Amino acid sequence: MHLSGEVFINGQPAPIGTVVTANSEDGGEIARYVVRKAGRYGVMHIRETSRIQRGDVITLAVDGQTVDSNVDKSRFIGGEYIVWDGESKSIKRDVAVHVE
Repeated sequence: MHLSGEVFINGQPAPIGTVVTANSEDGGEIARYVVRKAGRYGVMHIRETSRIQRGDVITLAVDGQTVDSNVDKSRFIGGEYIVWDGESKSIKRDVAVHVE
């Protein structure tokens, strides 16, 4: 699976150096991407490991903070879930966090 998209912090494009992570249901990191172009992340490659199995929900975090639109563990901007199915496909998900 390959994830990419736009990333925002407090409504602004995330700066270079921001870290976007994909996390398994147990909270363990399964993939990481360091932003190289402001406001964009990816392509982040996710491969099957002992931490993730078919049917598991993948959540995203920005600099360690779970994205705001993670409702019921996995709802992202656009209202869809990211579920590991073992397929090699590309998914675009825009994510945002608010930091005080």
